[in-house]
Amino acid sequence: MSIGKQLMTMLAIAILGILAVFSIGLSKMDTVYEKTNTCNVDSLPSILVMHHMQQSLYKMRMLSYKHLAQQDKTQLAKTEEDFKAARKEFEEYMKSYEPMVSDEKDRQIYTTEKEQYKTYIAFVEKLLQISATNNKDEAFAFITPNAQMINAFIQTIEDHMLYNQQLVNTDAKNAVSEKWTATIMMILLSLVVV
Repeated sequence: MSIGKQLMTMLAIAILGILAVFSIGLSKMDTVYEKTNTCNVDSLPSILVMHHMQQSLYKMRMLSYKHLAQQDKTQLAKTEEDFKAARKEFEEYMKSYEPMVSDEKDRQIYTTEKEQYKTYIAFVEKLLQISATNNKDEAFAFITPNAQMINAFIQTIEDHMLYNQQLVNTDAKNAVSEKWTATIMMILLSLVVV
């Protein structure tokens, strides 16, 4: 083989090696970008919606207890209107979460939240009816057996937020792993090319 052919062969190998390093690096960068961008696209918006749901739930709870403390019909009507607004807010956030469901476990938690919400709303509507009759002792007695249901609903929302956080952490770990794999592959290919 002549020197010219040998140089052309070495040049072709070098070009192929550079192209391989470039394509692997680009591929791995895309993978790392996808994994890290999951936080911005999926998990962070999901966690924010969960946070707003939680805040709306706390408003509903506070307003239902405020209703128990009031006796004036005008104040009761105002509190009921405020409760309806908080309820509508919660329902809008809950509905806005549905397209964000990321996997089967997420769907199961979301379904549980919807079921618990229906139970919670039925409870609060009954509580407000009792409170509106100014029978506060009966209303307080109605709360006690339902406290566990309320706490379970709150815990489900908190667990849902934690699950979304776990998804972020998993994707971040996968991104770091992909970065290291890409780095090692590019170093090895560079050594082979050289």
